[in-house]
Amino acid sequence: MNDTRIALKKILTELLSEEYPDISSVQVTDDEWDDNHKYKVFLGVKYGDLNKLNTDDVRDYIKRISKYVLGRNESIYQILFYNTDAP
Repeated sequence: MNDTRIALKKILTELLSEEYPDISSVQVTDDEWDDNHKYKVFLGVKYGDLNKLNTDDVRDYIKRISKYVLGRNESIYQILFYNTDAP
């Protein structure tokens, strides 16, 4: 289990809930390519709330926060939004 992934998820869950209460879920996955860790961040938002959320601001916020957690060979690869209302 990747400790950085766990830390990143905990920090993002806490800080995003304060800054962007419309985000109800945070999931983080990691892939390792040639000794580099690439993280994908999945953010759960209700469909109706997605239109009022400035996704560019959220992405910038995550990149700003993650630099304090990620090491030299680690980076955020993708930040994706998904509908929490979907079955």
